[in-house]
Amino acid sequence: MASVEKYNRVLTIGLDTEGLNLMTSELANVSMYHVDTDDKFEALLEDESEENFIPLIFCGPKLNQFSPYEVAQTIRNTYPQSRIIFILGTTEDLKISTLKKNGASEVFILPNDKSLLNMEFDDVVKLIGSAPGLTRYRAVQLFDIEPEDELPFDLSVFLPMNNKYIKVVKSGDKVRRQQIDKFKEKQVGRVFIDSRQTDQFYDYCAEKLADLNDPNSAMSETERKQKLQTSVRDLFATIHDGSDNADFEVGRQVMKQSESVVAKFLEKKTGISFHKQIEAALGSTEDSYTHASSVSAIASLLSMATEIGKPEDLALAGLFHDVALLGFKHDPYPGDEFVESLEADERKKYLDHPMDAQRVLKTKKMTITPEIVKIIEQHHERNDGKGFPQALSAAKIIPEAQLLSIADQIEYYGQFRPGEQRLSPLQAIDAIEKNGSISLEVLFKVRKVLKSESNISTRD
Repeated sequence: MASVEKYNRVLTIGLDTEGLNLMTSELANVSMYHVDTDDKFEALLEDESEENFIPLIFCGPKLNQFSPYEVAQTIRNTYPQSRIIFILGTTEDLKISTLKKNGASEVFILPNDKSLLNMEFDDVVKLIGSAPGLTRYRAVQLFDIEPEDELPFDLSVFLPMNNKYIKVVKSGDKVRRQQIDKFKEKQVGRVFIDSRQTDQFYDYCAEKLADLNDPNSAMSETERKQKLQTSVRDLFATIHDGSDNADFEVGRQVMKQSESVVAKFLEKKTGISFHKQIEAALGSTEDSYTHASSVSAIASLLSMATEIGKPEDLALAGLFHDVALLGFKHDPYPGDEFVESLEADERKKYLDHPMDAQRVLKTKKMTITPEIVKIIEQHHERNDGKGFPQALSAAKIIPEAQLLSIADQIEYYGQFRPGEQRLSPLQAIDAIEKNGSISLEVLFKVRKVLKSESNISTRD
């Protein structure tokens, strides 16, 4: 195992061509030890060196005598403290849940999970941060940056003509007015940070967001609202870029940025740990976590920009809106056809889930305010009176619940589905207006935020 030690302790086992090519291209500066035959795998297992701790192990399906299940179980027994990541091109004849039970920390299916896998690669860079020349850049969206702001992270821009990144602000330095003027002149909204500095970036953005939500801020009320709306609008524009040159991977990164910033904002405002709350309520169910955290971030950001409800209430309501549906396979925002297709007991469970959320949270010893309970209970009610569970008339549906419903639907319409168009937030608002679920008054406020001109574009 000495050979693995000198390769920065990153090991690959049985990766297929696609997985291997992706790793070597995305982690070009990371040396790796590749186990690509059954003989090498057996030799690896026979090595009893005391210095064989390997933080990261990437596995694939290409060993002949060992199935992925056997590889997962064997590697977990041999390296109990390692993070074991499987990269597969298909799940045919394999169950992800079984792979995880056998020892896999995470499983990525290509090409659908490429964006998520790239975030895993970011963690590789953090772990091996001492490696010389090793920088992996992450696209981010700027929040209300001002002259003389001292940044706790390096800030870089990408020059397409030169195909390289240029550092424009060094960590600890203050931003000069000329730099901000240059950003505006060149219409630069999206910039890049070293992925090892993401925590510092999130903290900085959360502080900015908290300031913009503070009515006692030194800036005028008009200026504060305008900056807040611009920041939110630019985030959504980058997340759901509908242009022909849309970079969906960048959009996914900025969505994760939004979720992380909202999580830190929530903790600053309430002292509640976003991630501990969602882990306690949802466990490790990845689909539920992804949907809940995205809806939570969208709802909270829209609350900030429209001044409908409290952003922290919408964040928590978004986290828990489907908590009574854990283990229940459903479309995040299904139509009548889905409901009609259910058996009677399943239909009852689905139609009752907004009311059941409070009961489920109580069993998990979690307490939420009556205001948040009401938002969750009404998030499937409709302006046309055809919603559930109570078929409330329009006047009885609180605006906060309608905003959560909008967030739920924006997240739904923004997903990739074979044969279906992925809608931008504004296109989603048009679709929501047509389906009659939300009052025109609330839709107007959201549309106004998303449609207004912004001072800094999201184009490169």
